[in-house]
Amino acid sequence: MTIDSKVKRSQSMWMLDRQNTWFPTSSATSSPPSRASSDINISNACYRESTKNIIRKFRKRDRKERKVTSWSSRFTCAPCLCGDVDAVDSQGRSLLFYAARYGQVDTAQQLVDAGCVVDQADFLGITPLHEAVDKGQLEIAEIFLRDGKADVNVTGCNGETPLMIAVTQGHTDAVKLLHKYGADINVRDMTGCSPIYRALQRGWEELADFLLDNKCDVNTTTANGMTCFFAAAHSNKINVDHFTKRFLKTGYDFKKDSEWLETEGCPVTIKDSRLHRKVLMKAGQDGSSKRNSLLSSGKRKIMKTLRSISTS
Repeated sequence: MTIDSKVKRSQSMWMLDRQNTWFPTSSATSSPPSRASSDINISNACYRESTKNIIRKFRKRDRKERKVTSWSSRFTCAPCLCGDVDAVDSQGRSLLFYAARYGQVDTAQQLVDAGCVVDQADFLGITPLHEAVDKGQLEIAEIFLRDGKADVNVTGCNGETPLMIAVTQGHTDAVKLLHKYGADINVRDMTGCSPIYRALQRGWEELADFLLDNKCDVNTTTANGMTCFFAAAHSNKINVDHFTKRFLKTGYDFKKDSEWLETEGCPVTIKDSRLHRKVLMKAGQDGSSKRNSLLSSGKRKIMKTLRSISTS
């Protein structure tokens, strides 16, 4: 009786052990274990996990890894350049064009390093350098000029260079940057407008002074025969006396303005009377104050019309 009770107790304990998934770490035999071997030592035991718990853990870890990967990809700016870096869209615009438009400095640098054509123009003749200057992305423009060795005097469909775009927009820093890399300050567009004429017409005093300081050609005329003095005299945004004095120092040919000066008398915006007479004398007129005052007073409407046309 004693032996049978021991055996039953050992077997019952062994069955309880299997149901609770605890098992002894020592090697077991196929025969029913004895009482001594059936005692459970938790320090030397392992917990046998169910299959559902294992699958649940793997799924939880997988979701965590995917979340970290997707989160880090949002803030990683290291695109892998594959395929043709000079590929264009339906408008003929390359990746470099859009990098210049949206100010993607790192992307522009990688594209230039990858050998992307910097002077590739779209169907309107606009290059990435034009776009960078127009959007005020000077850091990208300098990458094109320094590393990409872009043509600083490249012209668009209407003959505008990047310098002309910078002058039109009034970007003084862009003009200085382009001049640093050898931009032609006397180039003219298809209408014959030079950078100094455009600066005076738009009323950009700082730009006009910068161009005059770098000895631009002030004697150029537009396709319609308009001169730089005409643009300055009919601009409401600049000090006409200041630029008239600068024209006199640079040897400006006022005889080109004799026709409209004869019609209008002289720009009423010139406040200095001595400067007023000097301009008329340089233009080949007698400088009679009475005659000029009558002409100027009778032609004020014409001047207003010309100003509205020139500033539009």
